[in-house]
Amino acid sequence: MTDLPWISEAKKHVGLQEVRDRLKLMAYFKTAGQNYDPSKTPWCGIFQATVFHSALPSQKPVVNPPPNYLTHFGQGAIGTPLTLI
Repeated sequence: MTDLPWISEAKKHVGLQEVRDRLKLMAYFKTAGQNYDPSKTPWCGIFQATVFHSALPSQKPVVNPPPNYLTHFGQGAIGTPLTLI
């Protein structure tokens, strides 16, 4: 069975550590436009965002989805493809 594209992308980074591999991770996060130091702050969320950004370059992130959640409960975020996951 073939992995989903974001799983394949995430597997490329298995074993990286936030302090030892700080510069590698910072360079990876920068590919998604993020300036983030994993040695200073937990990086699980930014890692996931960068993995999706790398694996699905044609997908545009939703800007500030919480307001959509508040006004459209149960309908999904406006403009968000619900087929991503």
